[in-house]
Amino acid sequence: MQKNNEFTFEIPLFPWAEKGESNTEDDIIELVPTDALAAYVAKEFSEAKLEQYYAPKYVRKLDAVALDNKVLVTATCNKAVSKKNQREIMDYVDGQCSDGWGEFFE
Repeated sequence: MQKNNEFTFEIPLFPWAEKGESNTEDDIIELVPTDALAAYVAKEFSEAKLEQYYAPKYVRKLDAVALDNKVLVTATCNKAVSKKNQREIMDYVDGQCSDGWGEFFE
C-alpha cells in the first residue's frame, strides 16, 4: 500500500528500429516492448538516480521496476504529494526519458 508521500506511474516504452538510412517515418519499425527491455530500462533508470537533479529537498527517491513489459516508477517524496506536484514530477521524468537521460537509449 502506498503512502501519501509516494505515487507510481508508468514510463511508456516505444522501442523502434531503423530499416533504412533516410530516417523518415517510412524507415522506422515499431517493436513490441519485451520483459527483457523493460527490465533493462528499469535497472538503468533506478541506477541513474535522477532524483538528485529534481528538487532533491522534495523528491527523496525515484525507483523503477519492470512488470508485464512495462516500466513503473515510484516517486517517494519528503512530504505529501498533491496532484499538481505529481504531474510536475511525471513531466520531469518524461522529459528526462525523451531529452535527457533517455537519449542514451537512442
